[in-house]
Amino acid sequence: MLLIDHTEPGAGETTVITPRGPLTSVTAPALENAIAGLARDAVPFIILDASGLEYASSAGIGMILHVHRSIASRHGALVVCNLPVEMLTLFKLLGFDRAIDIADTVDEAESVIADRRAGKGSDAVPPLERQPVPSRPENDQRAEAITASDGSVVPPIQAGDGFEKALVVECAECGGLVRIRRSGTYQCPHCRVEFSVEKDQTIIF
Repeated sequence: MLLIDHTEPGAGETTVITPRGPLTSVTAPALENAIAGLARDAVPFIILDASGLEYASSAGIGMILHVHRSIASRHGALVVCNLPVEMLTLFKLLGFDRAIDIADTVDEAESVIADRRAGKGSDAVPPLERQPVPSRPENDQRAEAITASDGSVVPPIQAGDGFEKALVVECAECGGLVRIRRSGTYQCPHCRVEFSVEKDQTIIF
């Protein structure tokens, strides 16, 4: 069970949402609906206080990314703070710290929100603003295929340097597993979401 506490926002004020419990594919929709219900302002500003989260599955993290995209498209801001160490490590591994504003405390998150209200840019790169990656040439032999957990094979959009050992990537949107042998930009063969793998094996959805 996921319990969701929140502040009652006034007009134009920041809302602080504090979920308590596991964030999984079962509980993530409830949190998503709660955030959507509280983000009624034309320009919503939301702080997600993760201090009470016991665990977050790939579906739960994918939901946070989806909500971030939705709020960013309305020129608002979502800031995640007080992430447990394990979750913070996972966010960095997936490259979400480059796509979502992450703060250590609620006070720090408030400062980030204040900057957004003042029109200052974010260090995070909103996924909606990513430039499309050009299709790879048919004769590009560096671009090896990827293999999904169900055996399906999908070629990469663009691939670069190879890894000594194959990297297994869990899709942040659907949870499907994909085996990657080179850095580059790919599409999940299960849900078609695009992601990239850096040379240092950082994963960005």
